[in-house]
Amino acid sequence: MQLSRKSRERLFGYTLLVPAILILTLIIIIPLIEAVGYSFTDTSLISFTTHTFVGLKNYSRLLQDPVYWTVLTNTIKIVFISVLISLFLGVILALILNNAKGKQFLRGLFIIPWLIPGVVIGIVWKWVLATEAGIFNFILRKIGILESNFPFLSDNTVSLWVVIAVFVWSSVPYILVTTLAGLQAVPQDLEEAAIIDGANSTQRFFSIIVPVILPVISIAVVLRIIYTMQDFAIIFSLTQGGPGNATETFVLHVYKTAFNSAQIGKACAVGVTWMLFLLIFVIAYFKLIGMNEKK
Repeated sequence: MQLSRKSRERLFGYTLLVPAILILTLIIIIPLIEAVGYSFTDTSLISFTTHTFVGLKNYSRLLQDPVYWTVLTNTIKIVFISVLISLFLGVILALILNNAKGKQFLRGLFIIPWLIPGVVIGIVWKWVLATEAGIFNFILRKIGILESNFPFLSDNTVSLWVVIAVFVWSSVPYILVTTLAGLQAVPQDLEEAAIIDGANSTQRFFSIIVPVILPVISIAVVLRIIYTMQDFAIIFSLTQGGPGNATETFVLHVYKTAFNSAQIGKACAVGVTWMLFLLIFVIAYFKLIGMNEKK
């Protein structure tokens, strides 16, 4: 039986998808299914080949573990506060650079932090904020703000805000570049018509610019939240989750539970709850954005 041209084209398209589906299955779907399975066992790093089914015991232990709730709180604070501040600063800078002279040079300058690997960012900021030899303490002492060195990375409260600030520093360029790309799609004739009609800059921003760049910013925010939530390099090289558990996030907690405590089953349970939390947020976020667009 000879296939029609449309059927052959459709079959060819499906054939091109096969390699991507196989790779996706091997590196994401199969490990994910195995991780969910391990979360219901007492698998440890010491006796990895021995798996005893324990049901929801790992999840029950998580809910009773105060460290888990500290990690959850830290993750929410670091991710959402850093992304919100990055969004505000990134949009403001994008609006300034959009009509600024030499914006190509400035765009290249602001994008530098985004290009630096996370482990390098963590190590550099660790040197800058070091208690004894850090340049930040040196500057603050010289200008008279501090009388003695302050332990920015060792204080239980301040260290969390230091991590947030570092994530903001590395995230703003991404929001900036994404917003600038969205601003290029704003119809100039529509803006000119609004000016002729007497609309001021604030009215033009909320009635013309925001509706155009909102879809772009929405995607950028979700991607930034996902990236920040799973970032291991910056926090590990900066604070290693310390002092204590003050800056420990889900990704570090999974690592420490699996490799420091050798509890693979519990670590997988933490990973599953982390994935569910992120999934619920993404679904709720896009539903909220969709409801706003329909209004």
